Amino acid sequence: MNVRLGERFGSVGRIWQGCWPVGADSAVAAWLQAQRISLPAVTRRDLARALAQGAWRSSGHRLVLPIYDPWGELTALAGHRVSGTAEPQMQVLGARQADGLVFANPCARRVLAGVTRDRWRWRTVILTAGLVDYLQWAAALAASDEGPAVIGLLESGSAVWAGRIPDGCRIIVRGDTSRDVAAMAPRIVELLGARCEVIVRAGV
Repeated sequence: MNVRLGERFGSVGRIWQGCWPVGADSAVAAWLQAQRISLPAVTRRDLARALAQGAWRSSGHRLVLPIYDPWGELTALAGHRVSGTAEPQMQVLGARQADGLVFANPCARRVLAGVTRDRWRWRTVILTAGLVDYLQWAAALAASDEGPAVIGLLESGSAVWAGRIPDGCRIIVRGDTSRDVAAMAPRIVELLGARCEVIVRAGV
């Protein structure tokens, strides 16, 4: 992951607010459809947007996802390449810290912020890794306001996010769709197994 540290949070927020819905960019829309990711679901839950302007457009990094810190605060943006051959495939702008950064759907952000502990009925967290796998799961489970929470891990070594997961949750590690999160599974079990039900789906 290519992370540029030191950008101000304000600039991240301004770029995000200036982005378009994913359906407004034909290249972004085509890429999402090729990955079997629902455009209406992405738009409804504001999971991603299309970059309206800037250097990333010319390099093909036009699909933009918000990245959150372990407390559910917007801290960076990921630009994923949907056209061209520029490397790396994903770039990250604006990280105030490089530890514990995640993709998170609206329910997951509330969980990380600690505002759903008493009224969250689903109490289920889907753990994925990587932008594509995260988007596929978050879009597929976008129908309900109540959950489940979907978290996309960006770094294998960080454990900061785990401390934000409430006791008694059901954690589903989607190792069947992501080799990256399958490799993280033993560490996830170590971090959460004593206080949550951790289910590892294997099979990739």
